[in-house]
Amino acid sequence: MESAGMMKMATGACGGGTPDLFCSPKVLGDAVTPGRPLAANQMLLSGPNGKFVLVFFTPPGANNTYVGVWYGKVSVRMVVWVTNREHPIPSGDADNHAATLSMSATGTLTIAKGNSAFVWSVKPATALASPTAWILDNGNLVLADVGGGMAWEGFDYPTDTLLPDMKLGINFVKGRNRTLTAWKSTNVILMHCV
Repeated sequence: MESAGMMKMATGACGGGTPDLFCSPKVLGDAVTPGRPLAANQMLLSGPNGKFVLVFFTPPGANNTYVGVWYGKVSVRMVVWVTNREHPIPSGDADNHAATLSMSATGTLTIAKGNSAFVWSVKPATALASPTAWILDNGNLVLADVGGGMAWEGFDYPTDTLLPDMKLGINFVKGRNRTLTAWKSTNVILMHCV
């Protein structure tokens, strides 16, 4: 039985147009780097085991497209984290199938509609020499310099699912108060699955 905060997601074959939860996208690999974006019909795996997947999706009955992380090894898709939750790609855009998650040469990570208009971005505090973004085996989307430390991580911006290694509460060093927040309505993506 589903409640207002739960949604089942199934997989199937990709068709044309807007990606949806019935789409099985092609595998990009394990990282987004400058010149190697994630396209709307691709997915990013959390390493060779593919425990987590980063993918563009439009929930059934929803009006928007999101970039999110879901479990990769289960038959019923369970979205556990969403990048652009507050800045979705409106489904009325004819170019949703051409949307991308890309990275600049200095490490700015952006989600753009098919017409190249940005809907979401994150810029590291300082430029990165060899930036890359990938999904860790715990489901955390991270942006880092290949030879250095982590510049940004999705776990600092939780949605409504608590994953192992995710922390809640105030991080005084980063100046972030990490909380879980439920969706405002059933018009917007619902995150959990039973």
